[in-house]
Amino acid sequence: MKAMKSIPGVSVSHVIDSNLEAAKSLSKEWDVENQATTIAEALSQSPVDGFVISTPTGSHIPLIKDITSQAPGTPIFTEKPVADNAKDINEAFKIAQAAGSEICCSFQRRFDQTYVRASEAVSTGSIGRVHNVNVIFGDHPCPPIEFLVDGGDIFMDLAPHDLDYIFNALDDTATSVYATGCSSDPVLEEKGVLDNALMVVNMKKVKLHEERRLERSDSKSYILTTSHSSLRSSPFHSSLRSSQGAVVTMQMSRSAVFGYDQRCEFFGTAGSASVTNPKEHDAVVRTVDGSNTARFSHSFPERFQTGFKRELESFTEVVLGKGTWPVTENDCTVVQTVADAARRRLDQARSEGWSEATAKHFTTVLYI
Repeated sequence: MKAMKSIPGVSVSHVIDSNLEAAKSLSKEWDVENQATTIAEALSQSPVDGFVISTPTGSHIPLIKDITSQAPGTPIFTEKPVADNAKDINEAFKIAQAAGSEICCSFQRRFDQTYVRASEAVSTGSIGRVHNVNVIFGDHPCPPIEFLVDGGDIFMDLAPHDLDYIFNALDDTATSVYATGCSSDPVLEEKGVLDNALMVVNMKKVKLHEERRLERSDSKSYILTTSHSSLRSSPFHSSLRSSQGAVVTMQMSRSAVFGYDQRCEFFGTAGSASVTNPKEHDAVVRTVDGSNTARFSHSFPERFQTGFKRELESFTEVVLGKGTWPVTENDCTVVQTVADAARRRLDQARSEGWSEATAKHFTTVLYI
């Protein structure tokens, strides 16, 4: 809401909630004139140019159906994931497309300036061919046990953010995924819920740039860096592909006690590009006892405040017919397929016991 209210020319016309008192409370907090309990009621009060869905995933498709039937052609912004699985995601996009509406799925890393700059270093070939990507996702504060038990699956809730970002930065997708994890709390362990997990994802192809050494008549050697996209008709194009691309490791935890820890590093043949953590402030205090610095951002609203605003600004451009949303239906389904494969294979391996006989289940080959 804060991001929406800060965009010039954008007016939040309604708060819609099945609980009218909750709608009134939020409207009062953010000075929103109208409240409603249904889409139809809101549209009867005043026209709406775009809808922002900020509800649990299970309600997304019913809301998309309601919006597209009541206001066909109206753009819809929704938090990730669009739905619980790839099949339902496809169904949601099909419903919207039939009504002439565009679904704009939120992956805020694509709009965060730090993440954007790192991905530019990858896509332009500044760090050469990427062979490893390392991610650390430390959530903060730890969500309530009730949330984790009732639906806070670590693979479905945390992993998609970085999967989408990495797949987009590398312009590539996965061929296989390995997953493992553990429960640090007895209640979670009893319920079979992981709050710490590791994923290893093998990407499909060697991508981006490759260096070629050209011998000149003056006996000097020159390095020519040539982009993959410019070589589609070149004989050299085939040398840019191999049976395996970059390897991505993702370490995820529900509880980073020192603050919201979000790191990502691309390692390439000519360098690296990193996303590090902003702190609450930049002051450093040094005494005889050592040095003291600030904590990381408290949580995602603080860490991605700028990213949230920029993606809503982009959504505004879509509403005005001046922009195209960068996250496609295929992007959404691929991310969900990989996250779901990690969860299913780990569940299968755990149910059969940790043995060499079941090790084959830990790595899943994907056909995307």
